[in-house]
Amino acid sequence: MVTDPEKARKIKIKLLETFDEIAPHFDMTRYKPWPESKKFISTFQKGSYFLDLGCGNGRNSIHLAKEGMRVVGCDFSGALLEIAKNKLEWNQVQNKTEIFLGDVSSLPIKNDTFDAVLYIATVHHLPLKEERLASIKEVNRILKPGGRALISAWAQEQEKFREELKEPVQGGMEYGDIFLPWKMKAGREFQRYYHLFSKSEFEDLTKSSGLEVVRYFFSADNHYAELKKK
Repeated sequence: MVTDPEKARKIKIKLLETFDEIAPHFDMTRYKPWPESKKFISTFQKGSYFLDLGCGNGRNSIHLAKEGMRVVGCDFSGALLEIAKNKLEWNQVQNKTEIFLGDVSSLPIKNDTFDAVLYIATVHHLPLKEERLASIKEVNRILKPGGRALISAWAQEQEKFREELKEPVQGGMEYGDIFLPWKMKAGREFQRYYHLFSKSEFEDLTKSSGLEVVRYFFSADNHYAELKKK
């Protein structure tokens, strides 16, 4: 996690600019839900009310709507949300979905609203520990009693980052913070911030939500937590 608030602010601004810039190319590489998300979704009855937190280009929201769920999607990238809106319309599920531009650590949503939350591949983009914790507590707040959440984050245990994690930590940052290049045509390259979580760090974060742990598991280089509101 980034320890310098000003550095964290600049990272977030740059990350937003990057996702807005790469949105069309990103969309071409993220076109279907992961199996872990689909399995979680399949445990709910049709008509369940889902929040797709960090919805990006809408790949999970589209699947949820096609499975008969009611869906609200939230993301910080306007360019990705515009793609999501067009894809929802193309798939003719726009009447089952809403999407809005927002901050995952401060949601304009009433308490006890949703049956379920998908929070996939997003928390690792938050540079400050305080923001991560706030976002996890927001999941607790907006879930109905008995509601469940599935949360994922990139893991430190990925073999491809072993050498990179041996590098000295930069000023104002901590172990696990990396910048990963997104390469475009014509040699253009953008850097995306990630915080790679250790197993214990991810478990500590999710337990801090106040939600009951249903299970933890590891899949495809990601730590997962399935949580339930008491």
